[in-house]
Amino acid sequence: MKSLLAWSSTLSALLCVGYALYFFQEVLIPFIFSLVLSFVLRPLVDCLSPSSSGEEAPLLNRSSAKLPRSVAVTCTILFVLSSLTGSAFLVYLSARPVASKAPEYVQAAHILVGRLEKSFPFLQSDLEGQLITSIRTWAKEIPPFLLQSMFFYFQKCLLITIFLIYLLLSPMELKKGSVPATIYDQVRQYLFLKGGVSVVVGLAQYLILFYLGVDCALLFGFITIVSNFVPNVGPLFASILPLPLILLNLELTVLDQVMAIALPIVVHTIVGNVVEPALMGDSFEIHPVVIILALIFWALIWGTSGMVLAVPTMAVIRIVLLHLNSPSALYIGRCLEGRI
Repeated sequence: MKSLLAWSSTLSALLCVGYALYFFQEVLIPFIFSLVLSFVLRPLVDCLSPSSSGEEAPLLNRSSAKLPRSVAVTCTILFVLSSLTGSAFLVYLSARPVASKAPEYVQAAHILVGRLEKSFPFLQSDLEGQLITSIRTWAKEIPPFLLQSMFFYFQKCLLITIFLIYLLLSPMELKKGSVPATIYDQVRQYLFLKGGVSVVVGLAQYLILFYLGVDCALLFGFITIVSNFVPNVGPLFASILPLPLILLNLELTVLDQVMAIALPIVVHTIVGNVVEPALMGDSFEIHPVVIILALIFWALIWGTSGMVLAVPTMAVIRIVLLHLNSPSALYIGRCLEGRI
């Protein structure tokens, strides 16, 4: 009876936590993103100014330049915002020609549907009309959709920037070996490794598509960088997303189309199964099944943002559980590692 009561209490607590996470997501998601960004930007700010405890960063010991922390934080945030704004503008410019190429896509759709109907006579007769209508609508809506998305995310960036300013101006003092220090080290290591790998993969996909003449190559490269932070699902999404523009491009030969589809998949496969395991090793010690379940859970709670934050969030939860003086917490922490 006591065991049943304990399990029911635990389940009720988890449901309450899940509801709270969902209900307060408009504030929690920007705060967690700002917290994650502070892990990445704090070393740069510390290099530009003395820390709050009065200790100087190692680079400053070799330089006479010292900036007030407020100035260092302002310069860092302005640099990040200008980089994001410039990247978003370039992505928008790369997607603008899609609307003007709608007639070419319609012509390619005629050819593609003709081949499909010859190979599969049982296909519905209005397939061509539906496909052409979808292409015209899709080609016209891409640039406005990108603009709307940019304005939406810039609004989110405003709240993230406010949180980030306070986190960088008053950083937490990290004692070596403490739970916050362990979380900081592991999350920062993950972000630097994953971020570096994502940039390389995104650049590789951009160069492949650009060299072969696929439209919106820069857009797909940028999406690859972001989606690579979502384990398993992200690389698959980034690989198949350019498929419509590849198939509807009349200037590409069959070999070019095959290469534009196959080469990004090869890059993602090598990076996901060889490069990332070699770089990260078992530093996070989270079982793959737990990662998949975490992706599903955080996607249900916070959508795409939850999928991006799933791995660092689970790493933080694991570290906290393993440092709690509780047998139940230790057991759950070992379960996250796959050591039941």
